[in-house]
Amino acid sequence: MDIVPALTGMRIGIQLATDALAARDDAKVKAAMAELSHRLADANMGALDMSEHLRKLEGRLREAEAQLRDAQEKLNQRKGYMLREVRPGAFVYAYDAVPGDPAPAHFQCQICFDAGKGSVLHQSIGGAFLECKVDKAHRIQLKSTNSGGVPLARRLAGGSSGGWMGG
Repeated sequence: MDIVPALTGMRIGIQLATDALAARDDAKVKAAMAELSHRLADANMGALDMSEHLRKLEGRLREAEAQLRDAQEKLNQRKGYMLREVRPGAFVYAYDAVPGDPAPAHFQCQICFDAGKGSVLHQSIGGAFLECKVDKAHRIQLKSTNSGGVPLARRLAGGSSGGWMGG
């Protein structure tokens, strides 16, 4: 036997074994890369879903904050008003002027005020009625009871002396 052809054959065999091992490792690497790519795609889809959910939650939060601001504004508008009975079964919201507040003492239509609309009541000529400027049907007759000559504002304030609102 010749040694050179045997060594050459051995070298070829080793090269074939090395190539076969490399091909098997390459297949494993490709399979691992495919699995990682699949997992990465799943993670991206999950992140996209979470991002969309977060966007919806932020929108709902903005809506809730706006509703809270509206409710606080309505509550602040109601401060200073007291529900008072003008005559049996007829009510107004009376505002007592506060020092430093530029708004004068006045009456609001109870129906409109409860509906979120502001409507200052005006006394009719002759003083027989309080009239709503928003809804003409909201009209309160004042002279149905004997007032004893005490002005309306004093009767509403519960007194017969003092200023506009009886204070």
